[in-house]
Amino acid sequence: MSDRIIQIKPLGGIAGDMFAGACAALWPDLRQNCLDDLRAAGLPETVTTEFQTVSVNGFEATHFHVGTQGGAVVPTGDYTAITTRLSESALDRAVLTTCLEILRLLGEAEAAVHGKPLERVHFHELADWDSVADIVAAASFIARSGARHWYTTSLPTGGGTVKTQHGIITVPAPAVVRLLDGYVLHDDGIPGERVTPTGAAILRYLTEPNDIFPGGRLKGSGFGAGTKRFEGLANLTQVLAYETAKNTTDDRVTELAFDIDDMTPEELAVACDRLRNTDGVLEVTQTPQIGKKGRSIFLIRVLCRPEISENIEHACFIETSTLGLRIAQVERRTLPRHTGLSGDIRVKGAVRPNGRTAKAESDDLANITGLGERRSVARTVEAALSQEAGDE
Repeated sequence: MSDRIIQIKPLGGIAGDMFAGACAALWPDLRQNCLDDLRAAGLPETVTTEFQTVSVNGFEATHFHVGTQGGAVVPTGDYTAITTRLSESALDRAVLTTCLEILRLLGEAEAAVHGKPLERVHFHELADWDSVADIVAAASFIARSGARHWYTTSLPTGGGTVKTQHGIITVPAPAVVRLLDGYVLHDDGIPGERVTPTGAAILRYLTEPNDIFPGGRLKGSGFGAGTKRFEGLANLTQVLAYETAKNTTDDRVTELAFDIDDMTPEELAVACDRLRNTDGVLEVTQTPQIGKKGRSIFLIRVLCRPEISENIEHACFIETSTLGLRIAQVERRTLPRHTGLSGDIRVKGAVRPNGRTAKAESDDLANITGLGERRSVARTVEAALSQEAGDE
């Protein structure tokens, strides 16, 4: 098995269109999905999108072009209007989630530097339909790529000034500075706006400032082009895909969590057992805690397969007294596992980075008299399974 990781190299800088173009060059099979997502997002008919092959300083690259045709374009409106429009669109749910999170990061940065609530941030402060399209396109590639980890190299600061709706400001723009807090920056002596707020928000969503790129086997790369041209520097963003060997499996599960303070331990035990025995439920745990007014409560956590989460939500409301659930999508990483049988005792094995381990099934040891004897039998069957697995 392998783990796909992506490294972003903002040679000329990074903007939303440059990132989308680089992803389109790296994953050409996802271009049509991206264009479909852009249509599903509810962009005005007068807004056009396409991927163009261009040459930048002699290098072939892909540019994500957003244009207009056939009349005036209605302004996007404020943050609430934009997110509401996207949420009510036919956009794929995974793409929508990614899109809204990038928008939130961008909106919060602009709200902070302008001193206003997030809901009142207007999109002229974030750009307009071209930025919405850039973010939807970026979210489409991110959500559909299957990439698990993203890293970035040092970012160019640029220099000089840029004209905005609020007048002329210095580069990097205040929102960019806020989004890139903690990141490594460098000055290569070439002025201009090298990192846009949209590009910075995408980086903030994908990467962590202090993450160290682990390296791996190079599997592909792509160049995304910006609209500006610099003398002596190719205005490109490069993305490189790597695979690293690993012995784990990654997937996503849904976590349902809720608090209980008005069920007896007996009632709660029955409810948890019923939830635990429901198809698609991976685990149910309960943790004693102290709630409001010093009351003893139990925190219940249910892990289940995402595709049956609505059924499990329904079961939680039926089997317990809870009035609400907290729902989250959780990434899970698991080791390869196998099972074996030694006599009448089942043994579960796992392949760890430093070797194999085995664990006897506790229920199958229950009929053995004496703790010492149960432990002795467990050690014997666990050693036998580990040896058999190692001989395969």
